[in-house]
Amino acid sequence: RHSCSNIQWHDCTREPRHRIIGKPLGMASVFSTARTQRNAARALGPLVRRGEAQLIDDKHVEKATGDSDSSRSGYGGQRVHMVQIGLGTFATVVQNLAGEASEWDPVIAWLLESTDEARPDQLRIVCVDPVREHVQKLRRLAAKLPLVTLVEAAISNINVGAMAVHVLTKGAYEDLLQSVPEHQQEELEMDLTYIRNMSCVGAEHPTLSLCRQKALNKYGVDIKLDLFATEVWTYGRLCQELEFCGCQVLLIDAEGHDAKILQSLVEHCREQDACGQTAWPDVIVFESAGLCNQQEGSESEALALRQMEDCGYTVFLRNHMNTDMVSQRALQRTPRLQKWVDAVYCNRCQRNRPWPLTLFCGTCYCADCFRSWNAS
Repeated sequence: RHSCSNIQWHDCTREPRHRIIGKPLGMASVFSTARTQRNAARALGPLVRRGEAQLIDDKHVEKATGDSDSSRSGYGGQRVHMVQIGLGTFATVVQNLAGEASEWDPVIAWLLESTDEARPDQLRIVCVDPVREHVQKLRRLAAKLPLVTLVEAAISNINVGAMAVHVLTKGAYEDLLQSVPEHQQEELEMDLTYIRNMSCVGAEHPTLSLCRQKALNKYGVDIKLDLFATEVWTYGRLCQELEFCGCQVLLIDAEGHDAKILQSLVEHCREQDACGQTAWPDVIVFESAGLCNQQEGSESEALALRQMEDCGYTVFLRNHMNTDMVSQRALQRTPRLQKWVDAVYCNRCQRNRPWPLTLFCGTCYCADCFRSWNAS
């Protein structure tokens, strides 16, 4: 789901700065599990969304809530450490900080290393997802983290009272697994895990019929999604509702809505600039695998990237799935951030800045070394 760095991945004895609460880490097995989960989530290839947004007018659809944790009273205008938009069923910051060792994700840990806080109970974290199941399953873990807020909503560049979200629920997922012979369950689980992590806001996924036909032909099962409702908030509304001003890390995995979220971010941050407040994130990671292009037009991701560069961001790391950017303003004034980005280097020539570096098959390359490797 996320891009990865080469930060000490070879050293399986390295102790992470952000520990799972009460859990010692077996690092080698943790890396293996995290990679396995991410690979499983891509079993059917990239899913994308198209078509017009579907507004809610069906009495059988569960009402949208736009809920955040009632126990949280907001952050009083403080800057938060991380905002994660798009949670799915694994690789969340909440699981990293308070979950089992098997739930720990090395990329989340690496991103947390860029923040100025190492104590889990002092980290101000906002986690957002439009799927109620994904939010609810994290509540028990989030209760161990006093400054974490969970929000059930979709984030985009407009506010909408209720919009359809198409979900493969946990119950449907388990029923489908139990409906096939045991020798088919592992492979079907990989395919279904992918679909569970690609819930669609606004319209049924255009390739769902293809996935459904594959499952019917291969396993003899019919995959059906349930229709729920979610509120859609702008990034500015999210900040207003939770009373925070800016974040150190913004992590977006919104299945084709990433470009719209970045547009909404820019609008909000410019409004805050006009009020004398700085709300720009230090680090931004967003999915750039072509999903936005297929939904909004072939240039949407390139336009979003250029907009962020015009706002003072530089791409320092990218792979086929994600783009990682850092604010030049934050980099100039923050030695901690300089040290963090400079720890990512080309594995061939050992240089850490010419940017952007490219991560390919677990190896980081500068542009020159990547061209040389491609040509060999």
